[in-house]
Amino acid sequence: MILYGDSTKIRRKVILLGDEIGIPILNAVASELGLEILGLGFSKKVIKEIQHKISSELSTPCIDAQTDLDSNLVISEFIEKNAIHLIIMFSYDVILDNTIIDIPDLKIINIHGGKIPIYRGANVLNWAIINGEKEIGVTVHEAKIPVDTGPVIAEWLICIENKDTANSVREKISSSVLEYLPKILSDYFLGRITPKNQSDLGVAAYKKRKPEDGLFDWSYSDESIYNLIRGLVAPWPGARYIDRNGQLVILKNYMSIEEVRLLRRIESNH
Repeated sequence: MILYGDSTKIRRKVILLGDEIGIPILNAVASELGLEILGLGFSKKVIKEIQHKISSELSTPCIDAQTDLDSNLVISEFIEKNAIHLIIMFSYDVILDNTIIDIPDLKIINIHGGKIPIYRGANVLNWAIINGEKEIGVTVHEAKIPVDTGPVIAEWLICIENKDTANSVREKISSSVLEYLPKILSDYFLGRITPKNQSDLGVAAYKKRKPEDGLFDWSYSDESIYNLIRGLVAPWPGARYIDRNGQLVILKNYMSIEEVRLLRRIESNH
């Protein structure tokens, strides 16, 4: 365990909210800080078998719920029953409502894989690549309503290389969170960081993507198609188009821009 000052000032009872990648990272960070991890809440996309496997590996119980509404109710009851001081979220897809946000003396911290306020919302990792960004932000902020509007505790930038995919960018983000978050949270808990309210300039809230949002046609530029493909590689739903036979083609693996140009020529010559 690493201590960055008077650890007696750090509130210790915590629940972690996230997916199969976010939860283990948060568990490592919270354990390093000596926090008492009492429960794990998983994103809806994580199947029950994986939830229970991770819960068993980390020796921490799942906070089970079937719907978004149930999630908020079950989590709020868990908080009250266990006198939870802190929630930390990373890649969690259920929006916390006022039954949790408004609990007195409860701190809720979210790790958001995107610059805010210009990349608020859902699936911003994918959106940033699709938009052709050369960097993506990682923002640690206090959770408020509306989503991603809370005061910023810390932020940093990750370079998006031309051949990066959603998977490689996510790996970069995850590695950086594991590296930077323990010191950031320790300083925050000990009052060395004063969260800053967000600017009102450049606000943009991105919607949650659906598989059909990956549909393109050949009026798109090569670069736009290339960015769409690498932003939606498996396990994301994949970029897609309707071929010359009227069949849906799903591209779930990385393609170079040269391969995109070749595919265009093949489709255009028939």
